[in-house]
Amino acid sequence: MKKVSCLILLIFFLISCEKDKGTEFPVSKNYSLTGKIEKGPFVKGSKVSIQELDQNMVPTGKLFTSTINTDDGSFELKGVELASPFVELIADGYFYNETSGDLSKGQITLSGLADLTEQSTVNVNILTHLAKSRISFLMENENLSLKSAQDKSQGELLSMFGLQENNDKSFTEVSITDGTNMAASQILISSVLLKNRSEAQFTEFITNLSSSFKTTGSFSSEIKEELWATSVNLDIDYISRKLVERYASINKDIKVLDLSYFIDWDKDGIAGNELGDINEEKVLSFEIDTLRIGKEGGDFTINIQSNIPFTNSSNATSEEYFDGIYTPIKILSSKLQEKELILKIAPANGAFISGTTFTIHSYDGKLSASIVIQQEGDMDKISENKRLSEIFESIMDNAFLALDYNYTAEVLYTHATNQPSNNEWAQFYNNQISPSSSILRSMWEKNYQLINRLNSLINFEELPKELEAQCITLRSIAFYQMVILWENIVYVENVDLSNIDLPQISKNESLQKIRTDLNECLDFLLSSKSKDSQLMPVSRFIAEGILAKVLINEKKYQQALDLLEKNINSALYALAASNSNIFEKGNVEDIYSVRIQGESNFKKAYSQAEIFPILRYTEILLLASECSFHLGLNGQALKYLNQVEKRSGVTPSSTITLEGIQERWRDELQGNFSYFDFLKRNGMAIEKLNLQSYRDLFPIPDVELMMNPNLRQNPGY
Repeated sequence: MKKVSCLILLIFFLISCEKDKGTEFPVSKNYSLTGKIEKGPFVKGSKVSIQELDQNMVPTGKLFTSTINTDDGSFELKGVELASPFVELIADGYFYNETSGDLSKGQITLSGLADLTEQSTVNVNILTHLAKSRISFLMENENLSLKSAQDKSQGELLSMFGLQENNDKSFTEVSITDGTNMAASQILISSVLLKNRSEAQFTEFITNLSSSFKTTGSFSSEIKEELWATSVNLDIDYISRKLVERYASINKDIKVLDLSYFIDWDKDGIAGNELGDINEEKVLSFEIDTLRIGKEGGDFTINIQSNIPFTNSSNATSEEYFDGIYTPIKILSSKLQEKELILKIAPANGAFISGTTFTIHSYDGKLSASIVIQQEGDMDKISENKRLSEIFESIMDNAFLALDYNYTAEVLYTHATNQPSNNEWAQFYNNQISPSSSILRSMWEKNYQLINRLNSLINFEELPKELEAQCITLRSIAFYQMVILWENIVYVENVDLSNIDLPQISKNESLQKIRTDLNECLDFLLSSKSKDSQLMPVSRFIAEGILAKVLINEKKYQQALDLLEKNINSALYALAASNSNIFEKGNVEDIYSVRIQGESNFKKAYSQAEIFPILRYTEILLLASECSFHLGLNGQALKYLNQVEKRSGVTPSSTITLEGIQERWRDELQGNFSYFDFLKRNGMAIEKLNLQSYRDLFPIPDVELMMNPNLRQNPGY
């Protein structure tokens, strides 16, 4: 009897335990059920099955079927008689593929679990499908109720995508048409899992994923990395647009939130926190658009204006190009720190340094900001670059030939030397140049040969800006000297000289073009001087000096003075101890010059010079004095004039006059292709040189007039 009683107690205990695990249900109850089947939405005609489950989630054998009756995936079941409220919904069919924008080519199966005592509307989607096996596992192994297992698996699954903060609605309640955070999460996860997979591949993939997730509540690190890489490369704008269009085609308006906010861009485990406030206009920019660095390199910090997190995909890089002329900029390190870009740049390792661009962007790639990094080259390294040296030497050969004619003609025409024995050069000394002069024709030709040589580089598509600026500055010097001699010239910029119909323009038009060219070059020229001007490197100071002379010719004295005083205040140049060595290379006054090669017309006519001085510091001071005088700044004009007078041992003037400036110009700058220019722009050439009124211009060579019908001879010839 005692044994029987124990057995009855044991049976009662086991029955009681089993009842604690679930709920005791009535024999049967009628249920009506509606919902949506969504991958994208399943299409009309797809099959939906409702399978009754017991309290242990085991099928009872009772099965009901329905058909999706609209293209938004909706279904309905009425009068379903069930003994248990636990059901599994299973859908088979075609669906709208949100990643391709088309209907699927094959069928898939999705399923989900539900408790019909809790809800009469049950949706099935990729989220319910992935969570289903995990829910059953938790109920069986952790003794959780269906609701508790659903809640836990849902949090785990969302966290695999960094979407756990959107866990505000049950998977079986959410629809992609809701326009909520949870709806956007569903769209994002669904798209990531389907991207680049056929229906068969998709089915295999989610089966394996569900199996892995079942026991661990997580994905492997390899799978998470794969899913992350897919998510950040999704065309989310396309997906959103196509979903809206799909529903519009079935007469339904839906809203899809910005899917950017549902991707864990930086892999910190929280999606969207990289993009700032969704309701705030985003700002991302550097405080400057270009960083200009000296040849010495150094450490630099650039502020970033932003109200969102940002990143850069890779460090800025630079490459050699244009046949090895450029040396890449060397960025030793770059670091984004809070709202700063911190750079460490190595010293320049070449004469021309190729610039680079550093770009940052928002994590979704929709917003970006760039800064151009440019470094000044080290012109003392020109000789180390064979290709660069060859180009510059070729240009300097042309420059020497043109300047030899220009300088010789100017010193003779201004009577800075004695009359030459050569009868044809004597025409220049006597101010009686004939349009048929062979020397005049050679002078014209040599200048245009230099200009054409420079144009051949300037018009080369891949020419770096810094090298282009060098060539344009040299071309501006050549044009400026031609304007001083002839005034009405042909301004050749990108036309081959074989074209004989080039137009002739006035002095004012040429000066305007020169001014425009030089202004566009300034940002690309060096702010330091080179040890060797033979290899062409022109600095900002020579360009600004020529520009100042152009402005003075245009009577824009204040603008010219501003440029001249930049040179004076730079302290890079100074007056030589005497005026005796100004034609020697390397003198302290030399802002820019071109070496004289071998014997030359200039040496024979004037001086055993080593260089043609294009611009000297003495001229800078006298130009500043001239500008100040015309502006009525007499004290300042006198100050600049006195500096030159003191150097030359002349008693400093106590008053300023244009005649006084002219005398100093004559004594200090004859032979520098400068004095004739000064006399002409100040209306003194006719008187001081005792010229016939029209002979302050050179004649245009007869041969050029015959070749180009657009040319007109200067008046008087």
